[in-house]
Amino acid sequence: MKKIFSILILGMVVLCGLVSNLFLTNITEINVHASMATPANFTIIALPDTQYYAESYPAIYTNQTQWIVNHKDALNIVYVTGEGDITDVGTQDIQWQRADAAYTVLENPTTTQLPYGIPYTIPPGNHDQPTTLFNQYFGVSRFTGRSYYGGHYSTTNNNHYILFNASGMSFIAIALNYNPSTAVLNWADGLLQTYNDRRAIVVTHCILNVDASWDGNGQTIYDTLKDNPNLFLMLCGHNHGENRRTETYNGHTINILLADYQNYPKGGNGYLRIMTFYPATDQIKVKTYSPYLNWYETDANSQFNLSYNTTPSPLTIESITDGFGIKAVIKNTGIVDVKNVSWKIQLDGGIILVGKSKTGTVDIAAGGTATIENSVFGFGKTTIIVTVGDVEKTATAIVFLTLVLNVT
Repeated sequence: MKKIFSILILGMVVLCGLVSNLFLTNITEINVHASMATPANFTIIALPDTQYYAESYPAIYTNQTQWIVNHKDALNIVYVTGEGDITDVGTQDIQWQRADAAYTVLENPTTTQLPYGIPYTIPPGNHDQPTTLFNQYFGVSRFTGRSYYGGHYSTTNNNHYILFNASGMSFIAIALNYNPSTAVLNWADGLLQTYNDRRAIVVTHCILNVDASWDGNGQTIYDTLKDNPNLFLMLCGHNHGENRRTETYNGHTINILLADYQNYPKGGNGYLRIMTFYPATDQIKVKTYSPYLNWYETDANSQFNLSYNTTPSPLTIESITDGFGIKAVIKNTGIVDVKNVSWKIQLDGGIILVGKSKTGTVDIAAGGTATIENSVFGFGKTTIIVTVGDVEKTATAIVFLTLVLNVT
């Protein structure tokens, strides 16, 4: 009887070995990146402190926005923002009429070939206070119904945000009133958390001095928002000059850029900021250019490159579940389909005779999910490692024959 039992046990081991050889997949490490084309370059434009154009040089104001429209396709311009001080005297209606005329150029559906024009934000500066006329010309009613307009704080448009997409990436841009209150900053912080799957830009009039030290409540703004890993860029004006500082918090980098040319001749000579994103090299190339003069400033504070990871994976591993084998649900949070994404499920620990490692590829539609699976046979406690593209998630479980139990 003992001999028969021993033979049966030996036969099971041999059989399991044969099954393992038949079904165990190649566990050689593979390249785990989605097969996707490099996204196209795209550009955002900043219009710093336009106050003197509104006061005395309206043709330069309109020249700036007309140049943006004329170069929308060549530069792939996807977003424009003011940096406060839209006008010099915020109680003079004529200055708001001139600002309105300039920004209306960006909204023309015929020339921009966009139903609502080029998306833009327009935060008020200290010279735009009180904001009665600002809200008369650039209030909520002007933007309501535009597909890119996200919303506003309280009943005015003093603080507002927009949503836009570029080259397969999704963004939120938040425009804050001059010297934003604690309540406004908490609102902005909540937006960054709500839209944590969007790359975030914050624009407000005053953050930095010309020596790149904090100005006004600039540090308070930064400290309130810095714990949001999607925030990567902050833009400001107010102080006459150019500078920048780079802050790193919990491993993520936030670049803060100051630009204000109002002390140049004719209220700034039409200089604006061109920020072009280059996904292929993970860079933002910043240039300072005047359409009015057709001239670039090329000193170190006017032309420089910023490192920025434009291509993190849009994939997340939503869950790892137990049962007969292992299942993992993968989500594509991006706005483009991904194809031929390499994946791997590996088990470390325990006695795993079948399914110790399995690899494959999967296609996932934008915003969609896919389930990957691995059948197993074995015994004992194990660690499950799921890798999809460059995203990884681990869990522990108990394997009992073909069952996977207690995944945590």
